[in-house]
Amino acid sequence: MKNQLFNLGDLAENLTNKELMGIISSLFNIYMVVLVDSSGDVVKVNERFLNTFHYSNDEIGELKIKKIISEYEKSNFQQTVNEDIDRQKYWSGQLRLKDKSNQNIDAMVHIIEWRSGCEQTRSFLFLLSPLSSVNEYERWRELAYKDELTGLPNLRKFRESISFQIQKSAQQKSEFALLFIDIDDFKKINDQYGHITGDKFLKECALRLEEALSNNHLIFRKSGDEFIIIVEDVEQIAEVRDDILKQLMKKFHVENHQFLVNVSIGMGIYPDHGDSIEALLHFADRAMYENKRENKFLRKEIPHRSEKCE
Repeated sequence: MKNQLFNLGDLAENLTNKELMGIISSLFNIYMVVLVDSSGDVVKVNERFLNTFHYSNDEIGELKIKKIISEYEKSNFQQTVNEDIDRQKYWSGQLRLKDKSNQNIDAMVHIIEWRSGCEQTRSFLFLLSPLSSVNEYERWRELAYKDELTGLPNLRKFRESISFQIQKSAQQKSEFALLFIDIDDFKKINDQYGHITGDKFLKECALRLEEALSNNHLIFRKSGDEFIIIVEDVEQIAEVRDDILKQLMKKFHVENHQFLVNVSIGMGIYPDHGDSIEALLHFADRAMYENKRENKFLRKEIPHRSEKCE
């Protein structure tokens, strides 16, 4: 009978840095560990998983991850996981799992890309940690959807929100707009004044965006100096854009520095410019870069400069 139990030796074969073994060893005491191949079949698990989910070692060979995580059957969930793994090598979030008897287990889930063997076959390492209470589950869920630096909803929350918005607009045959915002030359602020100043600047940008928008509009931090806004009423696009520019193009006072920045905004309207998340993002992103090129000719009117505060 093939051994389906996962042990530290399996991990050691794939580690390039043996010093990580101490960290990996502790994971076996904290997490339920599940190795899943690219087709969704469970390959190996640790003892902690068997004890919590009430499976026997003999049953693991026939087990699929979608039996444990129903979300895994949804194409948009798999797409989000793959995009996060391609970008940052892991995905983390809270999911409701099912044990052998179909009982719910709320858990924090981490998914890491795993490559093994000479052919570097792609698999996925799932680290599962049950949440002890509903309150803890909600707390972790809130953290998973919040950008750590600015406190704004993050890209994961954006994908959930826009999926709902697309479904709603399709049913109602209505439109909505996606605004893609980029702070021009943000890298210069980081390079000249350091990342601490850059982080404080981004926090101030987030506060100003929240001040500029009403509760009818949703704002998210995509990454770095990029923000996304969903505007449900397309008649308000011009007003929203003007309010954003008014807030972000006022002088910033960060630590001992003050400066003006340029802002580029691109827009995509559902369904005219795309009827999927990726199509809308692509259109708005291209429009933003067109606006950025135009902004290069406006910098004499709106200079990017910094002065020491007296």
